[in-house]
Amino acid sequence: MTATPLNPQVLGQAESAHRALLDRILASSGHSYQHWVALSLTAGHGATIDRDELTAMMTSALKLDAGAARQSISELAADQLLEPTPGNEPRLQLTNTGRELHRQIRSAVKQTINQLYLDIPADDLAIAGRVLVFLTARANAELTRI
Repeated sequence: MTATPLNPQVLGQAESAHRALLDRILASSGHSYQHWVALSLTAGHGATIDRDELTAMMTSALKLDAGAARQSISELAADQLLEPTPGNEPRLQLTNTGRELHRQIRSAVKQTINQLYLDIPADDLAIAGRVLVFLTARANAELTRI
């Protein structure tokens, strides 16, 4: 295979392919990518998070407005996947159903990623990861500057 230099087209194609695989996994759950991100962010914070913090993290991660993030959070609450923490209404927690859904999706994603990355040397994956983190940080800095 001829080496292709890293450029926005290559990044976009890789992201689109990964996202299509994730969307296929999410379709079986009936939930959107935004829902998945909200569940993952909540799970990553010990299964409980402040509603405003979750909203801010979603807007930053997904580059969407706060209203759209709040809508996704409300949908997860309506589906009984997130609920207010008893005695601390601004905080949200995963319900047992939310934890189980997150576990199932995470397991399916892990299996898919393991298959995709199976024959790629760990050093190559580490380099790619460092480059992508660096480029993301630069792009985010540029977005805040504009």
